[in-house]
Parts: sequence; structure tokens; C-alpha cells
Amino acid sequence: MRRERATVLHEQRAVLFGELKALRAEYDRLRGGAPRARVENLHATAATYEELAELYDQLVPLEPALVEEHRDAAEQHRREGAQARDHAELIGMKAGVPQN
Repeated sequence: MRRERATVLHEQRAVLFGELKALRAEYDRLRGGAPRARVENLHATAATYEELAELYDQLVPLEPALVEEHRDAAEQHRREGAQARDHAELIGMKAGVPQN
């Protein structure tokens, strides 16, 4: 049961990494463009990083041999999510885009 759940989580992780790749590509296309679109993209990016962090938290009890790696990954993704939100706030403030 644990192994099956871990397999599902790893599949979800791959999907989330694909979403992050698409969000990064979209952000690159938006550079210098509409601030509101960049802010929205960064909020979506932050939410995806937060989903990844939660996923890694769920992997901790399922893969005891990888506990430290999963905890480190969760922490890193939370930091990246916070950075994306901070960046969105900065862009929004500079451009006068209302924050959520």
C-alpha cells in the first residue's frame, strides 16, 4: 500500500514539474509585458511550488530511506514558492496591480 501511494505521488510530482516548466516558459514570454499577467503567472508558480512541498511532506512516511531528501525538497520548494510570491508582490507594487 505504501509503495503504491508513493508511486502515485511520484507521478503527481512529474506532472507538477511539467506545470512549472510551462509556467517558466510562459513567464519568459511575458517579460517586459503586462504586469498583471506576470503577477498571475508568479502566483500560479508559487501555488505549484507549494503543492510540490506538500507532496514531498506526504512522501516522508512512505519512503523512510529518503526522509532527509524529501524534507529538504519540501523546504526548498516552500522557499521557491515564497520567492515567487515576493516577486509577484514587487512587480504588482511597481505597476500598481492590486494584490490578491
